[in-house]
Amino acid sequence: PHGFQRHLSASTSPSKEQILLAKKLLAQQQRKKRKLRDIVLSTVSLLIFMGGVSMASVPLYKAFCSATGYGGTTKKHNEEDNAKVAGMEAVSWRPITVTFGTNVHPSLDWTFEPVQDSVT
Repeated sequence: PHGFQRHLSASTSPSKEQILLAKKLLAQQQRKKRKLRDIVLSTVSLLIFMGGVSMASVPLYKAFCSATGYGGTTKKHNEEDNAKVAGMEAVSWRPITVTFGTNVHPSLDWTFEPVQDSVT
């Protein structure tokens, strides 16, 4: 035998200490495999979730904008809205002034001016 090593013959059975050590090592290996499996499953699940969110983001954003008018999306009105507006009374004590802006991007060679600046 060299150092710590001891050769066992085929007829020698392992000692209780050797059996316990083998069980501990086997349990450690199983825990490491479970931990690695959990990490891989978590990572794959996160990637699938992120892919799904990224694919759904454009339709969800369009639906949000069309429902709220956010981002310049105009809302469509129906006959029920027209009936509500027709039934409203004018409020003379609170005037509304609409101002017409004429902004043109500097790179465009356009001149644009409103006929009148505002309407009350």
